[in-house]
This record gives sequence, C-alpha cells and structure tokens, in this order.
Amino acid sequence: MRISFRHPSSGGLDSVHPLTKFYLTVSTIVLSFILDFTPQLILLSLMVLLSLLSQHRRIIFRRLFRYILPVIVLIMIMNILFYPESKETVKVLGMDLNEGGLIFGAKISLRLLILSLSLLFFFVTTPIPLLSTALLMKRTNPRILYIFIHSLQLIDTLQRKIKNIWIAQAARGLQVRGNPARRLRTFFPILLPLIFSYLSESLERGLALELKGLGIRGPKSFLIDLKESKAEHMANRLLLGGTGVLILWKVGRWLLL
Repeated sequence: MRISFRHPSSGGLDSVHPLTKFYLTVSTIVLSFILDFTPQLILLSLMVLLSLLSQHRRIIFRRLFRYILPVIVLIMIMNILFYPESKETVKVLGMDLNEGGLIFGAKISLRLLILSLSLLFFFVTTPIPLLSTALLMKRTNPRILYIFIHSLQLIDTLQRKIKNIWIAQAARGLQVRGNPARRLRTFFPILLPLIFSYLSESLERGLALELKGLGIRGPKSFLIDLKESKAEHMANRLLLGGTGVLILWKVGRWLLL
C-alpha cells in the first residue's frame, strides 16, 4: 500500500513538490551568477516574496539576519576601505566613500543575498526525507543520493551531538564554562566522544542501508507517493529550459565579444 502524499505542512508554498523547489533554487543560484545587477534585484525581490509567503518566514529571516547580514556588512566595509582600483568618491550620509568599492561590494552582497535566501527558503521549507524520496523516484543513484543527503544533515547532526555531549560531560562534573583556558581543557573530553559516537552511528547507518536494499538493482517501491501536478511539471520544464537558454546566451555573448 502506498500513501498519496503532498507535504506535512498545511498548504501554501510549503506544500509545493520538493523537486519544484529544488529546481527553483538551482536556477536562482545559477542566474545570480550570470545576470546583471538590475535582473539580480528582480530575482532577489522574487525570493523575498516567496519567503514572506512561506509559513516558515520567521525562521528564514531570523537566520538571514543572524548569519548573513553581518557577513554582508563586513564585505561592504572591506571593499569601501580597501578597494584598490578606484579613487573616485561618492557622498553617502555625509561621508566620502570609495565609489568603486561601494559598487563592487554591492554586487557581491546582492549575489550573496540571493544565494543565501534561496538556500534558506529551500532547506527550511523542504524536509530532507521528502527530498530524498522525490529524487529516488526520479531514479537517482541511491549511493550518490545518500552521500548528498547525509552531507546536508551533517551540520545539524553534529550540533545536536555536541550539545548532548556537552550536557552529559557537565552532568559528570566537567567544568565546561569559564575562561578560555578552562574551555580549551574541555575540548578533548568533548571531541573524543563526538568522534567515536559519529563513527558508531555511521556503521549503524551503513548496516541499516544494506538491510534496506541500497545496493540492490531494479525497480523500488515507496511507502510515500509524491504527486507532481501538471502545473509543477510545466514550471520545472520552464525553469530548467529558461535557465539553459540564458546560460547559452551568456556564453555566446562572451564568445562573440
């Protein structure tokens, strides 16, 4: 028996097929590197709108402001102060700023914003198990898929394990708080359990995957039947086709110049 499934969320953009959001993210990232400044602004506006319409918008923008915004501010400051190829200045809020550094920093920051927001939108709104099932249904190589999915989950897994080990060591009486020297002494008592537990979990995962028939060839059945609507199928074709056309146009333009 297979269960016809859309998405665990209550609807809206978060219920879109995982592959549709995957193609959208890939196309957005590629286009951010081949389009000029004005189309990039339109692309950023589109991603901001999609993120605002998502039910997970608070998580998306909280992570954007917490992790990406400081990097963008640093990029702007470094380019304004140390950009070597321009001595022209422009007044901004009464300050004379390096015009070339300001423009270059704005271009880099805009590209970083598009890339970060598209990735945040995708990973926050798309459960990894659903993405894995959707890719398997497209006959993706299961071994390559496992490496890809496991890499995506690595950061969250390590953060959770470090937190659990930190709490366990503190409960045993290890001084995990204090000055930098004391924290340095607790580095190995936390690192060694992390390494051994991760190795043990990797072996268990490998055994579980073999028992699930990872290396067996032939058709596979799925408990979850992800449905891709006709509109989503058409949108995926337009995304990939349009992105391919723009890449060819950019390459052809570069070759002719």
